[in-house]
Amino acid sequence: MKQKLVFTLVITALCIFLVPFHVLAMIYISDTGTPYRVLSWPENANGNVTPSTNLSGSNTTLSYPGDIAVDNNWLYVSNMNNNSVDVFPINATGNVAPTRSIQGANTTLNSPRSVAVDSSWIYVSNPGNNSVDVFPINTNGNVAPTRSIQGVNTTFNAPYGIAVDSNWIYVSDLLNSSIDIFPINATGNVAPTRSIQGANTLVNFPNGLALTPAYSSSISVPAMNGTGVIIFMMLTGIVAVWYLRRQKKLAE
Repeated sequence: MKQKLVFTLVITALCIFLVPFHVLAMIYISDTGTPYRVLSWPENANGNVTPSTNLSGSNTTLSYPGDIAVDNNWLYVSNMNNNSVDVFPINATGNVAPTRSIQGANTTLNSPRSVAVDSSWIYVSNPGNNSVDVFPINTNGNVAPTRSIQGVNTTFNAPYGIAVDSNWIYVSDLLNSSIDIFPINATGNVAPTRSIQGANTLVNFPNGLALTPAYSSSISVPAMNGTGVIIFMMLTGIVAVWYLRRQKKLAE
């Protein structure tokens, strides 16, 4: 009975302590200084810290990298002067070529500024073409977008920042001084469903754009990296074994 109780307590402790902890996220930046780079640091970095990754060099094809998006496995870079969206492994560093590159006349990319991704699609703000272009997540080469939001009804005048959630595409429209919001599957010459615009908004030349998560918790917990998780699990196991052995000796 006591052994079952200890086992239950150990499992409960793992659930309570391990679930809130997370492997440290990374901070990624595109650097348009010389040379062009994409750099990363752990989310808790502070001070004069060497980057964890330094993606730069002629093989990368980086030429004025604009914006960055990431998922669990890949790093997506809008490469403005190269008229491309380049895709690298999430931990890529050094003078490495992109694994995939969306580039060529069929893509219609012309100074692509920002990029966002979900599990199925790559969304690109394309100010040189006054459009938002949408490609399948695994696109490579000179491929036409699956969908393109473009035309006078969109009111686009240099769409810059872009963000998405499960239902909407959010676009900062630089020269229209607006934030325009379209359905996630919008295509063609369509008007925005909503638009944040006007004197009261104070919006003037909007550039970057980001969303908070749909749900957030008021509970704050410390971050634990992968090594910390392993150590915690080992210590929990050692304590459990010690306790069981102690109970066995007492019962003899």
